[in-house]
Amino acid sequence: TQGVSSAASDVYKRQGCDYFRHPAFGGFLGPVAIGALTDLTGSLALAMQGTSVALLLSGFLWWRASHLVRKLPIQREEPL
Repeated sequence: TQGVSSAASDVYKRQGCDYFRHPAFGGFLGPVAIGALTDLTGSLALAMQGTSVALLLSGFLWWRASHLVRKLPIQREEPL
């Protein structure tokens, strides 16, 4: 029979969950965060600009964290 291996099937299931989870939680939390920032600052424009600041901050933190992680050696496969 021709089919998908069990490991590949698990990968597809995880990807499906990720495709659901990211828009679901992002779509739910985004308006709440913008509303909270608007209430805090009193300006919708300022709250929307805050999302750009949050994006830059998260990018900086990921970049900084990448320098703290121990580099793994590259493993090369031997040709058959």
